Amino acid sequence: MKLLRLNIRSDFKNLKGVEIRFSSGTSRTVIIGQNGTGKSNILEALVKIFLHLDDGSKPPFSYELDYKLGDESLETWMSVDANPDRQSIYQIEYCTTSSGKELDKKQSIDIVKVKRNKEGISKYLPRNIFAYYSGPSDRLEKLLFNKRKEFYQSVRHKDESIRSNIRPFFYAKGFHSQFSLLAFFSARGFPKAKKFLSRELSISKFESATFFLKKPTDAESNDVNDFWGIQGGIRDFVELLKTNGIGPVTQQEETLDLHAQKKKYHDVVAYHLPDLKSLESLARNMRPEDFFKVLEATYLSGMLDRLEIRVTLEGRAEDISFTELSEGEQQLLTVFGLLQFTAKRDALFLLDEPDTHLNPYWAAKYHQILEMFVPDGFVSHIVMTTHHPLSIYELDQEQIQVVTRSEHSQEISVSQPKLSPKGMTVNGILTSDMFGLLTTLDHGTQQLIRERRELLVEDKDSDRLEELNQELEELGYGYIHPDEDYRQFLIARSKYLKFGEEVASVEARKKLIKNLLKDLKVSDDETH
Repeated sequence: MKLLRLNIRSDFKNLKGVEIRFSSGTSRTVIIGQNGTGKSNILEALVKIFLHLDDGSKPPFSYELDYKLGDESLETWMSVDANPDRQSIYQIEYCTTSSGKELDKKQSIDIVKVKRNKEGISKYLPRNIFAYYSGPSDRLEKLLFNKRKEFYQSVRHKDESIRSNIRPFFYAKGFHSQFSLLAFFSARGFPKAKKFLSRELSISKFESATFFLKKPTDAESNDVNDFWGIQGGIRDFVELLKTNGIGPVTQQEETLDLHAQKKKYHDVVAYHLPDLKSLESLARNMRPEDFFKVLEATYLSGMLDRLEIRVTLEGRAEDISFTELSEGEQQLLTVFGLLQFTAKRDALFLLDEPDTHLNPYWAAKYHQILEMFVPDGFVSHIVMTTHHPLSIYELDQEQIQVVTRSEHSQEISVSQPKLSPKGMTVNGILTSDMFGLLTTLDHGTQQLIRERRELLVEDKDSDRLEELNQELEELGYGYIHPDEDYRQFLIARSKYLKFGEEVASVEARKKLIKNLLKDLKVSDDETH
C-alpha cells in the first residue's frame, strides 16, 4: 500500500483546500509542524476516508485520493474522487501494471465492488489500517470503536477461528504492550523479537505471568467453572490457560461504585504461568500473531480483568513487574508489537506522535527499528507525526512533509522541506524551515551575546567586555575567529539590524546573510 496524493477540497476541521503529494520513492512519511496546524487531522481524515470506502457510506467531506496496492510485479493504481454533495458521490478509477507496463487501461468501478467481502478482503483497499496515538485524546479510538466491537463479537462465536479472522482496522492502546511482550517471548523462530527485547529494552528473561479472569458483563451464565458460558476462540484460549497454568485460584475483589457510593464485590479467577516453558506450552499451537489476537479478544470481551507479568532485566538479579517499565519502554512494546504481530502486506500505519515518551537515543534510531519490523519490501506505508527533531535526522527530504499555517489567512499548506535533515545538527534542524526556530540559545545567553555585540560595535575596550568574553568562553561561545574579522562582521551586521532587534523569519535571515556577504565581499575587494 502506498499513498500518492490526498486533496481535501471541502471543510474538514482546518484542512479545507489542503493537498499532500507523497513522494513515490519512499514508503515512510513523517509529518511535522507546530501544534494546531492539523497534523493529527490529516491522519484522522485518512481513517475516515477508508472507513467510508470500506462500507460504501457517504463521506463527511469532499476529497481526492490516489494510492497504489501491491508490488512491482503487480500493482493496482487507485484514484478516488468523492463528493457528498453530488448525485454520484463516488467516482473511482483503477488500472493495473506489471514491472511498470500497463496491463489494462484505466477503468471505472462502482463503490459496491470496492467494499470488503465477508472475509474482510478487497483487492482495491489496504489489507489493514492501523492507528496509534500516544496522547490522551480518544478521537481516533472513537472512529474505530465499532470495528473493534465487530472483531470481538465475531471471535466469541463457537464456529469462528482466531486464526482465520482478519481484522482490517486496528487501534492500538497501552494495554497492547503486555500482549506484545508475551507474544515476543512466545515467538519461536523469530530471532529479531528476542533481539529487540534484549538490545533495546534490556529484558533478558521471562519470569512469570498471572491471568486474572472475571465474568464478562454480557455473559449469560454465572458458572465460574464453565467460564461463564463464553464460547468461540476465547473459550478455546481459557481452556488452554486452565491446562497449562497453575490454578484456578478464586478470590473476591471489591470495586467502588462511585455513582452509588458503595463497594461492590465480584469473583476473580487467577491462573499462573510460573516460567517460560509454561508460556510456550500455552502458545504452542498458535502463531505469535494469533496469540496476540486471542489475548486482545479475551481482554475486549471483559473476561481478562488484568495481567501481572514479571521479567528480568540485564544486569539485575531480581525480577521486576511489567508496570515498573518506563512509559517509553511500554510505548515501544505497543508500537513494535503492533507491527510485528498484526501487520500484513499492503497495510497503512498511521502513528500519531509514537515517540512522545522516548529518550533521545531511541528517538534517534526510531526509524532503524521501524525498518527492522516493516522493511520497504513489506509494501506498506507508514505515516507518522512528530515534534522530535531527532526522529527525522536520518530521513531524506522527500520523506518529510511540513505543515504550516499562514499568519494572515490562517490557511494550512503542506510541502516538503527545502533541505534534507541528513547531515544537519539538531540546531540546524530546529532553525530550518522544518521547525522554524530563530535560535536555540536560551534567553540569558542571547542577552550576553547582544551586550558583547554592542560593546564591539562601539569599538570600546572595557573591563565589562573582558568579563563577557570570559563568561561566553566558558559557555562555549567564545571567539573561534580572529577578533578583528569578527568585529568587522558585527559592524556590517549593525547596518541592517539594530541592537536588540530579532530576525523576524527564516526568509529575513536569508536576506540578512545575502546582504552581509555582499558587503563583506566589497570590503575585501577594496583592500586589493
